[in-house]
This record gives sequence, structure tokens and C-alpha cells, in this order.
Amino acid sequence: MISVKSALKFVKQQLDEILSTFVSRPNYCSDIQLYVRSFIEKWSYTEEKTFEQGNQQRRIYLHYLFNDQHATDDRNRFNHQLDRYEEEIRSGN
Repeated sequence: MISVKSALKFVKQQLDEILSTFVSRPNYCSDIQLYVRSFIEKWSYTEEKTFEQGNQQRRIYLHYLFNDQHATDDRNRFNHQLDRYEEEIRSGN
């Protein structure tokens, strides 16, 4: 298993399709306290290093995970940092 950037075209397309309904009860897994969605996709690639040269297709599994508590903590830290910057500007330091 590897992680990939959400900017990859096929990852972003799938994420855009599910984003509005992702954080919902049907996608919540109580065991791990995360929102989870999984998909099987076909991945086209070109094999050049083995005897099977040419265009190939493989099956890949995309797993999207979202930790709502982690996101809330991140937002709180960010807002706290903004509060400190604002106070710094107001105090003239």
C-alpha cells in the first residue's frame, strides 16, 4: 500500500465525485473512527523493463480516509496561529 497525492488526475476525479457526501454516516467506520470509501480502478501504464512490453492495465484500489477530529484540530491550530498574528500586528511587535 502506498499513499499518493490527491492532485493525481484519477484520484482527484474520484474524490470530486464523492466529496459532497463523503462525510456522512454510511461512510463512517466506528472501529477506526474514520470516514472511509474504497474503489477499484483500472490503471493503464506502459511496461518497458520486462518481456511484457507495451501498454498494460492493472487493477488498483483507491482508499479515501478522513479523520474529522484531526481536521478540527488542524482548523483550531490554524485559527490560533491567526489569532497570534493578529495580536502581534495590533501590539506593534
